[in-house]
Amino acid sequence: MISQTGQYALRAMLYLARQPHGQYVLARDVAQAVDGPQHYLCKVLQALSRARVLESQRGVNGGFRLARSPSEVTLLQVLDPVQDVFARGHCLLGRRDCCPEIACGLHDRWTDLIQRYHSFLEEMTVEDLVGAFAAAARAD
Repeated sequence: MISQTGQYALRAMLYLARQPHGQYVLARDVAQAVDGPQHYLCKVLQALSRARVLESQRGVNGGFRLARSPSEVTLLQVLDPVQDVFARGHCLLGRRDCCPEIACGLHDRWTDLIQRYHSFLEEMTVEDLVGAFAAAARAD
């Protein structure tokens, strides 16, 4: 449910959230840290900046940094600018006319799953992501 672009966005946010508060980081450093192509990551970071999830600054001390505390940024706010999070209007079985009035056999269950996924992304924050990453690193 999360595209490659969405994964890069989440990994970039995780990396930036672990940097000293207020420090700008160059796009090339983010790309290297998340093992992604620099030009592609730059476009992802710019999209997050336009969505006001990140701040960007040009110049010698420029780069990207979080616009708000990691506890104030939800995963939905990270993913929504870079991918179609919910593929709205798409029937799981591929029917064109699937809607509540003319529903396929999976419509209600699929809709429920999408709503739970949406709730998960709205409730989980970048800070939660940092905590999960740290816990996973301790377990290794």
